Amino acid sequence: MATAVTLEDYHKFIAGRGWIELANWTVLRMGGPDRVRFLHGLCTNDIRRLQPGQGCEAFITSAQGKILGHVIVLADEHSLWLVGTPGQARQLLEHFTKYQIREELEFEDRSGSWALVLVGGAAADGPLLPGGWALPPAEAYSHCREPRLENAARWIRWVACRWLALLMVPRASHDQWSAIAEKEGIQALSSALWEPLRIELGWPVYGHDIRAENFPQEIGRDQLAISFTKGCYLGQETVARIDALGHVNRMLRGLAWPDGVECRPDSVYHYQGKIAAYVTSAAYSPHLQGWAVMGFVRRGFEKPGSTVPLDGGASAVVRQFPLGYLWQDQTDGSA
Repeated sequence: MATAVTLEDYHKFIAGRGWIELANWTVLRMGGPDRVRFLHGLCTNDIRRLQPGQGCEAFITSAQGKILGHVIVLADEHSLWLVGTPGQARQLLEHFTKYQIREELEFEDRSGSWALVLVGGAAADGPLLPGGWALPPAEAYSHCREPRLENAARWIRWVACRWLALLMVPRASHDQWSAIAEKEGIQALSSALWEPLRIELGWPVYGHDIRAENFPQEIGRDQLAISFTKGCYLGQETVARIDALGHVNRMLRGLAWPDGVECRPDSVYHYQGKIAAYVTSAAYSPHLQGWAVMGFVRRGFEKPGSTVPLDGGASAVVRQFPLGYLWQDQTDGSA
């Protein structure tokens, strides 16, 4: 049975008095002198522009322009780090190996040796978290080493909300982080908080909200994850054609769910014989005092404020992310 999440947990988190571990996330390291050119040719964003300490969000695409992975790419002096939601490592490594010909590259799955920790309480444009933890610049996905922790731990600026920070910490330093955080009054909160929180902020999970049949523009993260000026890459022709057409047939959106109506992932709702909405993720949110819901809505229903008919005469309202009052003044407006 899942641990109950309380509104008190939300407020502890916002105030910088709590942290959440993101379990089993994908962490890949790509090394070698050809790493930048290679990854640039296999993903939707401009990897060549990244300097050490910078990062971006990207979709890894197939030759047909469909999504094989959704990752944060971090550049340092000697490597590219690909960080994403669980379960992506095997498929991505097989894909990279398939397209490696003469490039000098190294691929490593580091998923089991790194932990990802989400921490609240950062000032929107400030350099510090509570306790004096130094953050990188406010640019999305910028990152820096954390000198108070051993083994090359690093902070990452989280794009979904300006005052969230992601700590990428080696397992060998996890206990060190926990001890320092506890001493400074930063409490470990239930990992169950992550599910409603990430739905409210619009962070999709590969395998649930993003699947192998999806095109990048269906996810609604064009500004963050797609460069339309970078030139050729695998799947670029399809992505560019969709951009030229100006639309896709479905979009990932937030849904304001009616009171008293249960919501389950994989629920499908029809209108005039066609699918109007398909729920990909749902979790009860004490912040919303109801369901936090993410799902695909058919073209024609995708605009915020549109209503999607549900069973029994009820309807859900399409919303832009973020969902709810807690996040409205804290996001960068692009997630």
